Amino acid sequence: MSKKTALICGSIIALLAIAVVFIPSKETVVVQQEERVFSPKDDPYASADNYYRYKKNRRQNGHAKAEAPEEFAKYQRQRRIPVDRTAPEYPDNYIFDELKKSEQSKTRNEKKDDLAFIERGPGNVAGRTRAILVLPSDPTNNTWLAAAASGGIWKTTDGGMSWTNKTNDFPTLSTNTLAMSASDPSIIYAGTGEHFVDDFDGFGMFKSVDEGETWTHIVQSGDYDAFRNVSRIVVDPEDANNVLVTTRNSVWEDSLRAAIYKTTDGGASWSQKLFSTEDRYDDIAVNVDNFNTMYVAVRGEGVLKSTDQGETWENKSRGLQVSGRIEIATSTLDTNYVWGAAQGGGSGTGSDVYISRNGGETWSLAVEEDEAIDFFDGQGWYDNVIEPHPFDKDVAYVGGVNIFKVSVSEEKEEDVLFDIEDNGAFEFLDFVNGTRVGGGFSPGDLAPDDIVSIELRFGQGGQKAHRFIVNGRGAGVPADEVIYQDYVDVPFQVWDVTNNRQLMVSFRDQQEDGEWTIKERILNSANTPNDSREYIYPQNVPYADTANALIARNGGQEYRHLFLIWPELRGGVTWDPKNSPPVSFSILAESSSRFITNTTVISDAYFDFDGNNSFTGSEFSNNQGQHPDQHGLTFIIDDPQRQTFKFLSVNDGGVYISNTSTNPGSTDNTISY
Repeated sequence: MSKKTALICGSIIALLAIAVVFIPSKETVVVQQEERVFSPKDDPYASADNYYRYKKNRRQNGHAKAEAPEEFAKYQRQRRIPVDRTAPEYPDNYIFDELKKSEQSKTRNEKKDDLAFIERGPGNVAGRTRAILVLPSDPTNNTWLAAAASGGIWKTTDGGMSWTNKTNDFPTLSTNTLAMSASDPSIIYAGTGEHFVDDFDGFGMFKSVDEGETWTHIVQSGDYDAFRNVSRIVVDPEDANNVLVTTRNSVWEDSLRAAIYKTTDGGASWSQKLFSTEDRYDDIAVNVDNFNTMYVAVRGEGVLKSTDQGETWENKSRGLQVSGRIEIATSTLDTNYVWGAAQGGGSGTGSDVYISRNGGETWSLAVEEDEAIDFFDGQGWYDNVIEPHPFDKDVAYVGGVNIFKVSVSEEKEEDVLFDIEDNGAFEFLDFVNGTRVGGGFSPGDLAPDDIVSIELRFGQGGQKAHRFIVNGRGAGVPADEVIYQDYVDVPFQVWDVTNNRQLMVSFRDQQEDGEWTIKERILNSANTPNDSREYIYPQNVPYADTANALIARNGGQEYRHLFLIWPELRGGVTWDPKNSPPVSFSILAESSSRFITNTTVISDAYFDFDGNNSFTGSEFSNNQGQHPDQHGLTFIIDDPQRQTFKFLSVNDGGVYISNTSTNPGSTDNTISY
């Protein structure tokens, strides 16, 4: 046996061993409700009760999370990389291929006295669950499908009292997303892979035509580029064959490849609608009344919008300040309302909620007036969910570590939104500080009334600019240590397009060659004079041919400066400032409202707030309270006239259900496992 074959076989044996412990046979397994007995002896963490107190104490001492899922991901990656390599080298679909080989050899070598395995647990802990569907064919709303991050797809017909595994033959146990069509709910699509955590790779997509009873592998990971892990699926409510998905390549690869794919024949063939090596597409939301209109959330950037069923996409990120993962959802009551939950800097907590009331054209921050709430508690990259209220368009449920109900109470005019408009300049220049999908520039400290829209014009004459140096230093130079030199010519003009007037400008002469230079990005800490940090500071001061005394001093580059712009030359492009065609780009400023909210804590796992529906040590067997780390929310409507409903939440502990009410989960002990 070759080393490669032995390694693959060893991996299969390890997976089978895991399956024996955690995955039962096709027999229905009833959730065990009796209390488990632990033997702590000398180890305090062997006791569930003590373990909970240990987690709570860590949080009270400043730890954002008791466990670190990213550390397990690092372990999984390292154990797959050969000593002399930088990334795993397993071929696409290797587990699936080896599974088929083992099934073929089984018929030749199968013994009559097969061993019988009996599942011994743990039977009371489901583990991380990423998605859930409520099947409409059951009028009692008790038939659900749940997708587990490392356990496949499970089905219940009695509201979660018992579950049956439906994917014992999947080549991967990692299932991330589920979707079905309103026109034919028996057709269900499943996407595999831990897209949000560099943990377990997926193997493309599966499809069921019998409500999840059986599954067909419709896309293998090697069939299309960047189609190994699937983050989200949307299905046309009028045509179950019309599907869009967001995907990415292996989580073990060193570089990202991400895509948006579309099928119109139920998955028989797929066409790539968007591709990127920089932007990760995390979520899709659709207009429930018009499948032509849909939105894609882009990590660290913002939102894209399509009005032709995903054929073309436009940036619609005006007002968003996104630094990491963003989740989006449209209201079923008013499809102009689009909600977003994002890692970002808008509220100052790292956890931001946004609302668009015009179909994603502009976004406004929604925040508590007195003290902003950190919904994600530092881990919005891991658990992040938002779901609009089924009966109130101004209310949404936000999930991070816990669950919150966010209600808009009033609107205030106090934000400034920025948009970027190109008129040919982006043929040769790009920006280091984030404009690929409309993120924006670093704004100055001017009051909103003093911020104007500007245009930088090239090939249309130059102007004078205040030149500053930093004596060869790189990043992080304090403003008052930036040294003024002189007033020199630059090959561009800065205009206030709001008031049609030319403005003063300063720049950082990183090269110290007496002129403004644009270069490809170079960030060399060992040779900082050669860095490409030739920052531009447009200033809200009317232009003059002589230097301004308030600017022409050390630190003067920040006097009434509107933005810090860090341009760079696009790779492989040359630009001659003396022979530039007439091109420009603009930064457009627009005043915007900020929504003031009232927030209700629905679950508080670690007593960070009021302890509502806390995850207590005495109930560690998951029978009561809400497990932390939310990944999905689904509403089940009880009575539309009385507006009563309940919600299902999927999290690191499995599937939880609230009470039925006009305000479910709002009081203690109203969420159960």
